[in-house]
Amino acid sequence: MDSTWLDRLGGSGRIGSTLAAMSRPCRAHYRELLGTDVLVLHDAVALAEVIWPDILERRPMTVDAECGFGPARGALVADSRAHSPARGTRCWSRPMSRSTTCTSGCWTG
Repeated sequence: MDSTWLDRLGGSGRIGSTLAAMSRPCRAHYRELLGTDVLVLHDAVALAEVIWPDILERRPMTVDAECGFGPARGALVADSRAHSPARGTRCWSRPMSRSTTCTSGCWTG
């Protein structure tokens, strides 16, 4: 969400102003990290799936951690194509059968 949307949220009433106020530390973090005034909503998507199960599509996939020494080090890569032998250096690789947005209990297999 960009700053225009967040500012409109803040002016929409008591609940909107409370939500906008709660987002200030996150906005400051992303402004410093990304260089623009935005709010990333990955946690909201995970929370929505907990409240309303099955709103996200789930399918088996392999999730790998990038272990190189470049700027993507530590990033997770989800591959939903047919499972194939590992390519390159990987810390771990494990099939998933639940949503990749959940914060715990996702791993099976």
